[in-house]
Amino acid sequence: MKLKRNTILTIIALLVIVVLLYFAESSLNPYYKRILNLCAIYSIFSVTFNL
Repeated sequence: MKLKRNTILTIIALLVIVVLLYFAESSLNPYYKRILNLCAIYSIFSVTFNL
């Protein structure tokens, strides 16, 4: 049961991220898109390096 719940929550989180990225692509200027892009990259680095 816990695995099913985690899978559903992961799918929902991915869908929310996709919708937010679509919104950002269509409405934000390039400066803010670059800031969001760098934040995402640094977040991945920090998780990878366990910081």
